Amino acid sequence: MSGGKASGWNQYDDPGTVTNNILMDLKKLGITPNFPATKLKAGNGDAVCKVLLDLTALALQKTKFKFKKPTVPEDDGEDDGGQGEDDMDGGADLADL
Repeated sequence: MSGGKASGWNQYDDPGTVTNNILMDLKKLGITPNFPATKLKAGNGDAVCKVLLDLTALALQKTKFKFKKPTVPEDDGEDDGGQGEDDMDGGADLADL
């Protein structure tokens, strides 16, 4: 969706090579990460989330996606005054369970 092509990889590639290729692909898309490739090796954490966030933002920009103002449904006028039905039967305390 962002208009780029990934270098590709397979399960036998060196993780260091894969992460370096990911950073090179990001740079081709105009995304300049401010962390070393080793931060992506684990597959989780702040660096991975940052890459996903940047790719999502780029895809939304390329597709000209526009967020709409949220609509809040009108209140139907039935207010129970906070006296909703209790899910617990009787006066049982959680400590009694």
